[in-house]
Amino acid sequence: MVNKLDLRNLKENQFEDVFYSLKNRTKNFTEIAPEMVLENNQYLLILRICTGLTQKEFAKKLGVCKDWCRHTESGRNKIIHLKVADRYAHGIEKLLRCYEITIENAVNNWNNYITVSREQVLQKSEVRLKQISKMSEKEFESYFNMIKDKTDNFTLFEPDILVKIPQSLVIFRIVLGMNHRKFAGKLGIDSRTIRKYEYGEMGIKSFTAIRFAKNIENLFKQADYVNVKFESVLENFRTLTNFYGNRNLEAMIRRGLEFAKNHPMSDIEMRISNILKSGGLNFDAHGIVEGAKRKLNVDFVIPPDKPEIVIETTSFTIGSRKLSQHRTNICHIDHRFQMLKKKNPKFITIMVLEFTGRPIFLENARKLIESELLNTDHLLINNEIEKLPDLVEKILKNK
Repeated sequence: MVNKLDLRNLKENQFEDVFYSLKNRTKNFTEIAPEMVLENNQYLLILRICTGLTQKEFAKKLGVCKDWCRHTESGRNKIIHLKVADRYAHGIEKLLRCYEITIENAVNNWNNYITVSREQVLQKSEVRLKQISKMSEKEFESYFNMIKDKTDNFTLFEPDILVKIPQSLVIFRIVLGMNHRKFAGKLGIDSRTIRKYEYGEMGIKSFTAIRFAKNIENLFKQADYVNVKFESVLENFRTLTNFYGNRNLEAMIRRGLEFAKNHPMSDIEMRISNILKSGGLNFDAHGIVEGAKRKLNVDFVIPPDKPEIVIETTSFTIGSRKLSQHRTNICHIDHRFQMLKKKNPKFITIMVLEFTGRPIFLENARKLIESELLNTDHLLINNEIEKLPDLVEKILKNK
């Protein structure tokens, strides 16, 4: 029986049978009984098609949301109470009286509906990518080369690639150097949806892929990326997977390609860099050091090839917030030193602090800070920073 079928899959002759059946039962679409709605909620789909209204238009006229209409037509939303069915039956009856319903128009509307529905059928993904959090650098390189080849080095963005490989979105996002929220905003969706695409939990419909492809193409044009190479986006991958630790990620992301190690130095970092240069010391800014659990990005390492000294810096103003509120940042640096020393017990760690405030607070601040440190070998504050080259030379000499 047609009545037991999913009415979304009716053939044209079956649709005509349902049309004439409903026409007779509703006295030419002028009276809708709530019992009929309870009998099969999907009759709402047939009645909507008869009017030629879209789900959004139909839902608005009934005073409901589009999702209610979509879920009811698919059978996911069930109307099971007579009082509820009566309310919707009354609204639909009032709506149908505004339209001249004919079999010719209804069949034409149905065929258009079927055509669009088939275009929305989700295609099975041709390739399954790992989630970015579980992706190794070697795997990322393999995925990168595949998408690079399919897009002619990120210059040709066909919707078909998004339909066949929805997870290609994660590669585009990494190349562009964007987090979930920013990339989702550029595509006009929420971050939860972008994660579903990237995790392979949801496919991309063809008409959605057209919009995404156009937006992604515009993003690459705005970034003026030419001849994108794996080496240039590897830093993006490392930062987005927290390879360097959670170090001002948003600021790094705003830099785009090659932002991880080459993001602009802060004022305090620039000062330290100049002091080390004036002392004739060989160092690496934003160096990569092996920690207990993962590699960490630190402000300075000395010497660059075989690090023996690690320097971390921060600055703040006493009075802008209570000193105890800066404690978290200071303890975080000391904890990073702990992770480094677990892997490299011979590392010498130096914390450089630059803060401003009323002089009466400075000595109290030093005492409070020193009481918190467990893994910091040397603490330099404000003017003591000028002694850094001498301290480094002394440490290296005693090594």
